Amino acid sequence: MAHTHEYDCIVCGAHFDSQNELAAHDREVHEPKHLPPSDAPAEPMGTEKPRDDR
Repeated sequence: MAHTHEYDCIVCGAHFDSQNELAAHDREVHEPKHLPPSDAPAEPMGTEKPRDDR
């Protein structure tokens, strides 16, 4: 059976084969795969409007 990424951990990216395995995964004690730099700009959401520089 192909892995569909339906039950992947959104914090660390671990792959699981069922909802039960994902629910048993302890997300409180692990680190994210990568953290963006603290001074990185926020990702665009598509609702941004250009500044009116008058």
